[in-house]
Amino acid sequence: MRDRGLEKLILLSSATLDGLEEYQVQSVLTKNLSNPRVRLSLKRLPVQQMRPLAGAPKGASWLATVGRSEQASYGHILRVQVQPRPQVQVLQEWVSPEGTLPYWQNVLEPELRDGRSQLVVNRSQGIERDYAIYELTETGDRPLKQITLNEGKGLPPRYREGLRLASVGLWPDAQQRLNQLFLELDQKSQPIPFYVQQQYRLIAFHALKSRELVQTTKDDMGQQIVALASIGQWQEALSLAGQSEAHGIQGAIALQRSESALWRRVEVSLAFNSSPEVKRFGAWIMLTRDGWRRAEAWLDQQQARTPEALELLQRLDLKPIALAPQQILGAVTSVAVPDGSWLLAVPELPPGQSWFVVDVDVLRDRQTWRMTPFPDLGDRAPRFVWRTLGLHNNNRLGVMISQAGQRVFGGTLVIHSLSISPSGHIRLLTTGDQQLRTALPQSGMLPLASNGSFLSTPSGEVKYLRDMPPAAQAALISHLYRDLESLGQVSLTPEAFQQLVQNWTVLSLPLNGDDEPDWLLQLDRQRLDVGADRSYPLIFAFRHDGTILYSAIQSREQWLNLLPGAEPRQLLTERAGRFWVQPLR
Repeated sequence: MRDRGLEKLILLSSATLDGLEEYQVQSVLTKNLSNPRVRLSLKRLPVQQMRPLAGAPKGASWLATVGRSEQASYGHILRVQVQPRPQVQVLQEWVSPEGTLPYWQNVLEPELRDGRSQLVVNRSQGIERDYAIYELTETGDRPLKQITLNEGKGLPPRYREGLRLASVGLWPDAQQRLNQLFLELDQKSQPIPFYVQQQYRLIAFHALKSRELVQTTKDDMGQQIVALASIGQWQEALSLAGQSEAHGIQGAIALQRSESALWRRVEVSLAFNSSPEVKRFGAWIMLTRDGWRRAEAWLDQQQARTPEALELLQRLDLKPIALAPQQILGAVTSVAVPDGSWLLAVPELPPGQSWFVVDVDVLRDRQTWRMTPFPDLGDRAPRFVWRTLGLHNNNRLGVMISQAGQRVFGGTLVIHSLSISPSGHIRLLTTGDQQLRTALPQSGMLPLASNGSFLSTPSGEVKYLRDMPPAAQAALISHLYRDLESLGQVSLTPEAFQQLVQNWTVLSLPLNGDDEPDWLLQLDRQRLDVGADRSYPLIFAFRHDGTILYSAIQSREQWLNLLPGAEPRQLLTERAGRFWVQPLR
């Protein structure tokens, strides 16, 4: 109103707004999780702005308050009316994980250009298309009435089937079921209840949005695969995943993020559709989530274990792991006939060849050497393990044995199959020349198989022990003498022993990663004889200050070699019929 040239604003109606409680937002964000954990927080999340809603019906102004968290946008729906009396109403809270502002759209009668619009709240997350649809009604206390999929009574089974399919997100299949229902009712001249028509429109809207998702994910192969599966196109999803290894890897990664939602679809779909494609996709989910053995067992339960299904699973086990093997080290034994534990096809034994088994004790993982077991591989498909070990590129191993105290090349093994324990211990079935079978029992060392370089002599700067720093020299000599005393009486006094070792040579090289040169002492039997039951040369490793790192006398393991790689250096040893790795620190 105006008074003497002054314009005044008069408050006619008001509404008090609080921010949304945090648990309201969390309940939407966790809605589609298998085991949602919503923290009951009464903390209020603030709203920062107010926005008009697009497509709003005439007769009032429709606004939304808007707040944003890291995971969603949220707020309130407001209606501002002037007639018949000024009024501001707070009608509904809203949450949108995708950050979409609510809008008005004709969902129930899209074929009518001037049909009434409904309020749409986009609650979708990932592959789950989820839209809350509210119809404007002036009856009752709440002008906005949500259209739900609550089950009506007295309708044929196809109706319940359609709602069940819709409840897990199989919207196109649900729409198809209701189409069949409507055809049946039409043939019987039975009317379609109004609420069922509304439910059909709700399902059709979601089916449309689900198909649109498939179209919008074509640039992301992993999302394309799970989007296809989300609308029940199981065969298309499997075919796309199987087109290449890159597709399969992207699919496996995307599957991890959506496995709960897709598993619900598989379970419900199997109630109506027992086709092999549904079962194979379900097995792929099991493989990604629970491992190879559970996936095999599930196929057995579904009576779907076929060579084709197992072949597909072998190709689709592509979920990346951190382990990146570059070299195998293992102990070799001969066997007469392979048993039934091997997971890949075992060929006929070639003429002049024998069977050998390699127990993989050590793998080089980039710059680190790791000992069995390898849990990352314990429940993966056999072909995945084969590829991970690099056997698809090189399935040959060299064998090192010891003859007359010298390490020599014993022959070549060809790998044909493998077995994997649940904990991740790997065995390789190989063939090799029959002469190697004879040589193995005569080897003075545990026969060592490897697909990389063999053990080499450590290299470093050669120095006389007398030229070491005095403190380090004294500590080193003291350790050596105490080790000898542990074996019995020493023929030399400590002073005489100190004089004896002055002309011994040591290698100066980094061992324990502290950026200081350390010491490696190698003694043949002529210099130090501690009995025929010892393996020579005797190896002793010391820190730069003379602190002992390894003693051939005190250690239970036999030193074989320093392994190449990052510092602190790792040591390959042999004990009790297997190879071991230990850090020098």
